[in-house]
Amino acid sequence: MKKAIYMMFLLLILITGCRQNAADGWIYGQNDKDGARLITSRKEALQKIDIDNDPRMDRTMSDQNPNFVNFSGNRNDIGKDVEMARQVVKQTKEFEPGPIWVNGEDMWVTVYKKGMLSERDQMDAQSRIHKMLLKALPRYDIEVRVREDRT
Repeated sequence: MKKAIYMMFLLLILITGCRQNAADGWIYGQNDKDGARLITSRKEALQKIDIDNDPRMDRTMSDQNPNFVNFSGNRNDIGKDVEMARQVVKQTKEFEPGPIWVNGEDMWVTVYKKGMLSERDQMDAQSRIHKMLLKALPRYDIEVRVREDRT
């Protein structure tokens, strides 16, 4: 008697488990590999899904996976900070930017000035550029070196 009850219970579980997807069977297995486009010829299936208003449709793969490289160009990175430092130095019109190095929170900026500089002029120029760079890039500890360009 116990075996018959167990067999009936097992049979009931199998029947109900296999039947659960029958009502919406068109949803499973008929999408393309990304699940974005419905592949079917049934018009009633297409009318149930509004692809234009689906919020998942405007997400690209780079939005979903953080390991993909961002090619949109709207991200702040070290290259943009170095370019900003170059622009600040070029705006002075009396200095030319040289090598700019970034390591963590530190930025080393070398600038060149035509002609000879006394030690006092070199320190004044260094402090002026340092103030301008700190105003433009406050997140860095900036070291400025002023060199004479004798070419």
